[in-house]
Amino acid sequence: KRSVFSDMAFGLMDEDKSGEIDFREFILTLWNFCSYDFKELCRFAFFLFDLDESGKLEKEEVDDMVKSVYGEHFADEERVKRVLDCLDANGDGEVSISEWIMFNK
Repeated sequence: KRSVFSDMAFGLMDEDKSGEIDFREFILTLWNFCSYDFKELCRFAFFLFDLDESGKLEKEEVDDMVKSVYGEHFADEERVKRVLDCLDANGDGEVSISEWIMFNK
């Protein structure tokens, strides 16, 4: 079944944005994932949700993440705010890669 999470994972694997994952992209993704250390796995997870590739998770992207993790019916405004508050160490309303890695340690 297609979901927000599966679309994000597919988007990371589809390097050439062709709409298909060819064998090379599949093997490269598998190799990278299996050989990542903790910090690289954190980066991988971060970029699953950084849809605009800005290097920050904005509120809308955190909302998408909450929907992916908890499901659409649990992604209310209060839960998104709580998650953002936990991740956003400097209080700027966005989550940087360093904040993400620090939170996941």
